[in-house]
Amino acid sequence: MRRYIKGKIGKFQNRAVLICASSDGDGDVKHDSIAAALSELFDEECADSESVLFDDDPSSAALASDVAATLGWDAPSLTNRMDALQAAGVTIMFATSPFIHSVVERTLQMDEGRGARFSLSYGGITVIDFSGGVESATIACINHTAHL
Repeated sequence: MRRYIKGKIGKFQNRAVLICASSDGDGDVKHDSIAAALSELFDEECADSESVLFDDDPSSAALASDVAATLGWDAPSLTNRMDALQAAGVTIMFATSPFIHSVVERTLQMDEGRGARFSLSYGGITVIDFSGGVESATIACINHTAHL
């Protein structure tokens, strides 16, 4: 997973790591086990967080807060703006599947609603590189779940 999160620092200076804090119908999900798996992953891969964000859904705030607290990171911040994902370094955002679908749509320049064709799992990771801005953004992975 390291190559998805950190990447080649010289090549990818603006990387967004989106964590799905809702599901597309995965059924019963255990919040504590997902938070523990994500905490373990980020503890191994990221010495500290450059920026941890969440959207306005309570499940996003809860998952972001639990992971940040476990790792001793600063409290996460609320945002619903895609441009916040383009900050320098690695930005970690906990968001609902509709928000992630919307980001994927914009990144791939798809018609609105087409992004929902991608299934997202609770705790799944989507990585987008914004090194050249929104116009030239690339998707490294959608809904990576090997850590779960």
